[in-house]
Amino acid sequence: IITHWDIDGLASAVILSKMLNPERKILSSVNSVARYIGELVSLGLNEIWIADLNPASSMKNQLNMTLERARRLGVKLYWFDHHQWFHDMMSLFNQYSEVISFVNEPSMVASHIVANYFGVGGNEYYRKLVSLAYDDDFFENRFEITRIYRRVLKWDGWDIKYRILESLLQGELEPRWLIEYYVNEVKNVYENLMREAIGRMEVVEKNGARLLIFPDVDPRVHPGELIEVVEKQG
Repeated sequence: IITHWDIDGLASAVILSKMLNPERKILSSVNSVARYIGELVSLGLNEIWIADLNPASSMKNQLNMTLERARRLGVKLYWFDHHQWFHDMMSLFNQYSEVISFVNEPSMVASHIVANYFGVGGNEYYRKLVSLAYDDDFFENRFEITRIYRRVLKWDGWDIKYRILESLLQGELEPRWLIEYYVNEVKNVYENLMREAIGRMEVVEKNGARLLIFPDVDPRVHPGELIEVVEKQG
């Protein structure tokens, strides 16, 4: 299986793992998904399941070659997503309809789509995971643990992303080690980066509208959180 590394991707990975017991579990960025698919096709796997990833148009040629090879080898891809897709990528998928089973529903998160596909949407733990995915992707921020996941996942490298996945697979929705790591290593530094970014904020008037410009923001800072703080400050 291949999924994105954010909360929705992790929730999708948990459900797919429980349903399929996959040989490989890969967390991916959008820019790496085509490469990972190619690697798994080369391994001779019969099925590849993908969730919460929408490849850019720049990957079209690479994906085309991979899908052609998948067709020759009899590999089936199952793809679940909720993002807006480029027209040329959809046209490519249509050319390989016998290779790809594709489900896209923009009003839902990917993990919800996956849970419905397997008919396990009523599972209490999966419902909680999906709820966190909505909380993050739709930026509802109803749960403090969502903010912790969001910040830590953007903060550190792949090792901690996979460690979070393993905790979620063990049924730990709020791992103690994750909360301790957040409090000790992330929280204060992250909030300082937020304050610095807001301190550099510029307000520009254009066509009767006020635009907020945040120059030189640390990439680990979520832009939605900056807007959230500024709105609360009036």
